[in-house]
Amino acid sequence: MNDTQLDRPAVGTMLQRLLGLLLFASLVSGCVSQTVKRVDTTPARQATAVIPEAMLLDVGIHLFDPNVPEEWRDRERDGILPEVRRAEARYMPFILKDTLEGTGNWGAVRVIPRDTMAVDVTVDAKLLESNGETLRLEVEVADASGRRWFQREYGYQASRYAYDDIDVMGHVVPKGSEISLLLAAANHDPKAFEAPERFNPARPAKANLSFGAGLHFCVGAPLARLELQVALPILFQRLPRLHMTEPLRYSDSYHFHGLERLLVAG
Repeated sequence: MNDTQLDRPAVGTMLQRLLGLLLFASLVSGCVSQTVKRVDTTPARQATAVIPEAMLLDVGIHLFDPNVPEEWRDRERDGILPEVRRAEARYMPFILKDTLEGTGNWGAVRVIPRDTMAVDVTVDAKLLESNGETLRLEVEVADASGRRWFQREYGYQASRYAYDDIDVMGHVVPKGSEISLLLAAANHDPKAFEAPERFNPARPAKANLSFGAGLHFCVGAPLARLELQVALPILFQRLPRLHMTEPLRYSDSYHFHGLERLLVAG
């Protein structure tokens, strides 16, 4: 195919939009193990007319680079499970393949394990982050001549959706509404904690979510407990008159409920 037959900017833009759609599809279908009900999403742009076969580009999608660090310490730090990451790197190219094929804008679309001259356009991608909530990919698209069409990073933050109309404490959430997780609500359930809004150091100990749970349990939890048990008693012993000098000021943060600043004097 020669350059006069190919509108490279238009095709490149189309590929960029489809790759953005891939991120959403991967998060809602590739990072979960339970059945998920689908809600309406922005569809891929469909061909509005029959495209002559001579104008259709064949696309080859390499298996994605799972980007798994060799050092186990790095994998532990980033919360990477090698088996899961490699499975995602094999699974996501097939989602992109099905999406491209379904638009009618392309010729043959294949997932290819290695380089080949049998395609007009090649898609390569590296997984930068994938933890079930956030997905980031570095994507490069080039043609058979070796000319790079574009290289960019894509990111998507997973959200929750209401699968049906639901009443939550008197507020009706319509089906299909997007719902985000408010982490600041952790440990504030009055059914589990009496007077949850009141600071009470003498509160009877109960299982709580301050340090997360499961795979996402905070790796700094032991250090935080040591600070509470060792550092704070020393601080109060040396500064027995330690007190706040102004009312607490909380940051205007959606996900995390923390102080903007805490001014004290001893």
